[in-house]
Amino acid sequence: MRPLTVGEILVKEKRITVDDLSKVKQLCADLEQDEEEVLQSLLQVSRADIYAARGVLGQRSIIKRIDDLPAWDVVLTAEGQPLWDKGAARARDHAVIYHAAQCNEWMQIGKTVPCFIVATQEFADSKAVQSLRDRCVSLGYGPLATLVFERKEILGAFFELVENVGARTRNSATSNDAPLHKTFDEIAYAAFKQHASDIHLTSTFGRAFIKFRVHGSLEHYTDMPVENLSSLMASAYNTLVERGSTKSGYNPLETQDGLIERTYPEGLIRFRYNHMPLAPNGVDHTLRIIPIGVDQKRKTLEELGYSEDQCELIDRAFANRGGMILFSGTTGSGKSTTMANKLMEVAELHPGKKIRTIEEPVEYRIVGAYQAPVKRVKGDSSDFLNVMRAALRADPDILCVGEIRDIHTAELAIHAVRSGHLCVSSIHAESSLGIYDRLGGMGIPRADLSGLNLVAGFVYQGLVPVLCPKCKVPAREAAKDPKHKKVLVRLNTVAEDWEESLDQVFFVNPHGCPHCKKRGVVSRTVAAEFHKPTPAMLEAIRQQNPVRLYELNRMQTIGRQKGDMTGREAMEHAVHKMFQGIVCPTHVEESFKYLDDMPPFVYKA
Repeated sequence: MRPLTVGEILVKEKRITVDDLSKVKQLCADLEQDEEEVLQSLLQVSRADIYAARGVLGQRSIIKRIDDLPAWDVVLTAEGQPLWDKGAARARDHAVIYHAAQCNEWMQIGKTVPCFIVATQEFADSKAVQSLRDRCVSLGYGPLATLVFERKEILGAFFELVENVGARTRNSATSNDAPLHKTFDEIAYAAFKQHASDIHLTSTFGRAFIKFRVHGSLEHYTDMPVENLSSLMASAYNTLVERGSTKSGYNPLETQDGLIERTYPEGLIRFRYNHMPLAPNGVDHTLRIIPIGVDQKRKTLEELGYSEDQCELIDRAFANRGGMILFSGTTGSGKSTTMANKLMEVAELHPGKKIRTIEEPVEYRIVGAYQAPVKRVKGDSSDFLNVMRAALRADPDILCVGEIRDIHTAELAIHAVRSGHLCVSSIHAESSLGIYDRLGGMGIPRADLSGLNLVAGFVYQGLVPVLCPKCKVPAREAAKDPKHKKVLVRLNTVAEDWEESLDQVFFVNPHGCPHCKKRGVVSRTVAAEFHKPTPAMLEAIRQQNPVRLYELNRMQTIGRQKGDMTGREAMEHAVHKMFQGIVCPTHVEESFKYLDDMPPFVYKA
């Protein structure tokens, strides 16, 4: 009788269907691939399911590195105690792992949660392991499979990783750090010195590499062995992440996040940590760099890239006694930076104003403001809301809420405006007008959004790379390159509509020069739009008529000069800078959409 396969066991266990398995077998035949590889890549079958199925077949799984382990959040000793409990025996040759977080969800749909015995090769057949297996079965744990560590050192590293849970400490970069901490600081500090906004540390398909995001583009920094990157990030997560910002030890098979703070010669740097698993067996780690303790020169709106009319409108919005000012944009669009710099300016120019901020976490130091850090637990905003209410009772002139994420914070922000305060915050939205839909989607009634004095100003911004002035390539020279053929067709269409020539349009030099460190760009500039509703617009908002709202907003462009962005979209601001030779047409399209998808320069009802 032919022995069963892993796929057939998964069908019997109702992890996959018969039809699923047929597709897998066909694909295996066509591509000459292993069944288990196709199960994981095609059906996203978890590593735990594969290992459990092997266990049913009496097979063992060899663990060559920690990342090969299935998802786990509980480790039991041979005595059945969680490894980190006081008094638990510290067995160094075998243990039981399972994923308790999945228990309730899986049991509700009739599934059992796989448990695994992990052991070194010399202990896999020992009486101790067999005794542990019998004890687990008697206690009702799920189907057991044995995972054998190829080398004893890997199991040792695993136990060290587990025992670090709950023992996280904050370390200074000037202290006598462990080698892994030193490596982390070398990478993090190099990224900071290169003015990177993010660090990406990725392991996938048997290789690992590190990239920095500089001026919006990812740049390769270095490669490293997969095992080294895994050890580095496990150490960073388990020993450097702040207490309270995470709930469990490093698990490469789950999405996790947290906060890391390090002190360098320039001051305190915060890293917003996140990692998520990659199929089939990789992990992508991201560190957002936030220099909260570094003295930075305040930038004006003009220096950030706002147009003259936008600066005037935003200044007027902040001059109001009350109203709501929201900065919107995608992740990494610089909205928090703009908001913080404007609040710095207000605090500096108007020291008599009391500015209170409620942030999760505090990202920029605003001299003269009262900044309150608040931890918002996922699914529970009560602490955040209590601090907001307390701040309102403290008589602020300006209340800044780091981000509006849900109906509760949105309602309190609106309440702050109605009680006579100026409320400033950020929100994720695709345009300034899209903020109404975003708030409406949270549950704010349109009648509230159409209040006469509610909106002091809605801002949307994106960031576009600034061309290197030393090596940028004239458009007519770039036209000789076949890869620019299509974008030049679109560019000519827009130039005709805007009544502009290509004489002041430049493309990025792909090779760069010493001045721009071979990047072709030297910084990034804001492309923004500002919106403040008129009474007619408020009526369109109340009637939930977005088309009419857009038309009324667009009508404001009639008769205005090319440099005046009133009523225009952020992309038009970017295109204006393109015709000034500041940004590249391809960068504009990468940041927004195709050039000829913009609305006509002259509004036509």
